[in-house]
Amino acid sequence: MSSDFRILDSQFRLIETKFDPKLIVMKALEVATERQVAIRTPNDQLAVDSAGLQAFIEEGHQLARLDDPHVVTARFFPAGSFDDRGYLVTEWWERTLANLLVDRYTDDLRFAVEILTSVLDGLHALHGLGRVHGQLSPGDVVVLDDGEHIKLATTGLFPITNAVQSPGFRAPERTVSKARADIRSDIYSVGAIGYRLLMGESKFERALSTPLVPPLRELVPQVPESLSQVVGRMVSARPSDRYPSPAAARNALVDAQRVSRVVSTGTPATPRPKPAPGSAAVREPVAPRKRRKRHGGAWPAIVAIAVTAPSNSRVQLTVRLSRPWLPSSRLPRYACSRRRCSAPCQLGQARAAPGTARS
Repeated sequence: MSSDFRILDSQFRLIETKFDPKLIVMKALEVATERQVAIRTPNDQLAVDSAGLQAFIEEGHQLARLDDPHVVTARFFPAGSFDDRGYLVTEWWERTLANLLVDRYTDDLRFAVEILTSVLDGLHALHGLGRVHGQLSPGDVVVLDDGEHIKLATTGLFPITNAVQSPGFRAPERTVSKARADIRSDIYSVGAIGYRLLMGESKFERALSTPLVPPLRELVPQVPESLSQVVGRMVSARPSDRYPSPAAARNALVDAQRVSRVVSTGTPATPRPKPAPGSAAVREPVAPRKRRKRHGGAWPAIVAIAVTAPSNSRVQLTVRLSRPWLPSSRLPRYACSRRRCSAPCQLGQARAAPGTARS
């Protein structure tokens, strides 16, 4: 096969090239869209392997048929489109889920649920073509845009991500009897990915080393019971006990998330405990209300009081207020000239009781 890739220059600008065991992977910029893409083509070793080469061609055709937002966008150019090679063009990604989980795990339940639902959506699209993955592992799930998008990258026909399914992600029936994989085998793998997301590598290997996998809540106490039951059903030992389809598993996962009210911090909302029957409900202490400051004081409101004593022995009070909106009902009783008056002041004028004025 020819190794001169300048034939691609009409549509792509090559940035770098690396060689995998069976593929040549090129990072390129697509001229029409100015987006980074990955171009994969068989190397000389795969070119002489007729079965492997046919699997690569089938993988390219299947990925190109999957028009789904939860599967990587792909186009396949068969041999003769540019030269005697076939080319698989996909979105460019830097990391897979397996790269993120090296010696790490997440305690963000909401993020874990988003990953599982995205993988199940991708499997649903694959199942719509009558296909089963059969080799699903974290290496087949790619992370784009710093975790904003999680997508299925392979269909299981050819490992374009070089992912190898470890025993922990393989369904028991596939390990024991080498039975043919069906869609329930893929659902088991999704449940195993859920276990791996929420616990470390060594803890995960111990948990899934036996057919009877312990409940997730026993291993990770912060996982809500509803979510633990759904993931536990995915990894059931018998295929008949698992969900019948990716859509059913996804709906159950979303319902469990809604019931448990998983928040972005990964901590489920704790319901308020109900009082025991026959006991009085304990009310929470209520903070005392802050008393509003009243403006009923007389002296802050009064600017000046002028007292005049006319010849008719009546006292006339002139009150100028700094707050004219103060109602008359809020005006207190004032002392007259030199002796107390028993009558209230009325908007600046008050009539003193007889005999209280002094000339």
